[in-house]
Amino acid sequence: MEDKKLYLIGEVSTICNVPIKTLRYYDEIELIVPKERKKGCNYRYYTKEQMVTLFFVRKLRNIGISLKDIKGVIKDNSVESLSQLAKKRMEEIQEEIKHLQYCYHEGELLVHRFANSKNLVEGYNNHIAKDLTEGIVDIHVEDIKKRYCVYTIKNMKNYNNAEVSLERWIEIMEMPKKRGVKATGPVLISYHGELLCQFLMKDCEVEFMIPVNEMKQEDGFKEYGGFKAITCIHIGKWSNMINTYIRMIQWLNVRANQYKVVGYPCDFCLISQVDLKNEEEHITKIVIPVEEI
Repeated sequence: MEDKKLYLIGEVSTICNVPIKTLRYYDEIELIVPKERKKGCNYRYYTKEQMVTLFFVRKLRNIGISLKDIKGVIKDNSVESLSQLAKKRMEEIQEEIKHLQYCYHEGELLVHRFANSKNLVEGYNNHIAKDLTEGIVDIHVEDIKKRYCVYTIKNMKNYNNAEVSLERWIEIMEMPKKRGVKATGPVLISYHGELLCQFLMKDCEVEFMIPVNEMKQEDGFKEYGGFKAITCIHIGKWSNMINTYIRMIQWLNVRANQYKVVGYPCDFCLISQVDLKNEEEHITKIVIPVEEI
């Protein structure tokens, strides 16, 4: 090989591990043009220097530099231009890594949320009651731990919880990334009004929250939790959720001498309309803050 001055395209392809199709394309765009062509059969012949250039091109392509930029740096043929091009690409790769890390976190959160929802449901035995007293054992009293949240609160006219506000969902789901934090849990929806206001087509202040990994001292951040609550799991359509709420209110009425409501109800949307079309598999944990009398 050392005695050869020119190499056929097939030899170049084998030595440099570059497909013949790619070599022909590089010829077409005038990135690496064969040193000679044999008349009649149009055989392409390359020099050893061109093979070195091809190796250089392959190295730059491996880190994602465009052919247009490679063509420019080959033409300029200086360390400075190559250094600037490599530096620019490294900055782009850093941004790509950040994006992939964010995507991985989002996927991991989704998997954990579905797994946790399944485990939570297994701890309950909740079905739509035939009457208001059935299934009362499915209601729990528990301490709701504190969590950091980003939030948005707006007055909704003639609100009905079964009608998903896609605009609000998108807004809250994108808030963590915009604020430089990571989501750590499902969307929470709190209704600032009388119990059941979200089902009665009344004007209602609706607060959307999503737990995040850190608290920032700026608008749009808050702590949620740190109180006692009665909770129940609702499985199925949101339009039927009023039945679960009524059971919880009945439970409270039976124990009026033990507990009183001290805050606004909140739906933990474990698996919601924006996750799954099958309404029968939607899972919502209903939280009503109370205190012992």
